Amino acid sequence: MKWLDSGEVARFQGNAPYITFYEGAVFKGYLQAINSNFEIGTKNAHDLSFYTGDTQRLKIFGDGTGITAYSRFNMGAGMNLVGAMRVGGNAGTLGDVLMSLGNGTPVWASVNFNPNIGFSAPLGALILLNNNTSQTLASFDIADYNYASGGPPVFSESTGRFTAPSAGVYHFDVVIPVMYWVSAVNSGYLEITLLKNGTPYISRLNHFNTTTTNATARGGSNLSADIYLNANDYVQVRVFQKNNVTGEALTLGDVSDKSIRFMGHKVY
Repeated sequence: MKWLDSGEVARFQGNAPYITFYEGAVFKGYLQAINSNFEIGTKNAHDLSFYTGDTQRLKIFGDGTGITAYSRFNMGAGMNLVGAMRVGGNAGTLGDVLMSLGNGTPVWASVNFNPNIGFSAPLGALILLNNNTSQTLASFDIADYNYASGGPPVFSESTGRFTAPSAGVYHFDVVIPVMYWVSAVNSGYLEITLLKNGTPYISRLNHFNTTTTNATARGGSNLSADIYLNANDYVQVRVFQKNNVTGEALTLGDVSDKSIRFMGHKVY
């Protein structure tokens, strides 16, 4: 140890000088300047703790199991993490993500960019749709799938109504095979409409015509659309047909077992 008159109180100088600390005969820790490092260390798996104001702020476990911070870290230059991150306390539930609120404390939240919400339902019965007549499709067969992330079914086969369990953008597809019996020169159209809360949202016209008398012609029509829905909004399918022959009905569906189908799922 060398004393100087420049305000320096003590100096420990030598080749890799160090100070050791014992509790009785037990070696607990040390301070050492070695090469380009200044080390603060413990021995024999003793923990290293940092205190301010008589309060523990940081603990480094001597057995290498981790570091516990008892106060908030302020890292203006960011944080680089190597290895897995574990969060104690309220760590959310399976599938949750840590979401920023823009300021303040982030929260754990469920964010489903690929949510398990969807259905696909056939309607096997033929529908005889009279000229200049509309009908909202109902009485579907049992849906092939009909789910909402473990919640109740989202589609009612009896009413033909899809009800959104949560807000977001939903995609819908409607496929309608068509058979029509021609009794005279005939031209007309089938209109498919998606209703949102009972109000027309989007429609598509499928024109058909034939010059063959007393013949059966087959065709089809479909409609696809993305619709933003709030929770509990509902969507249904309405069909309308009009042609130039009084009394000429249009048959929807197909005796060759190509049924009407209504499908949908949540996009995000």
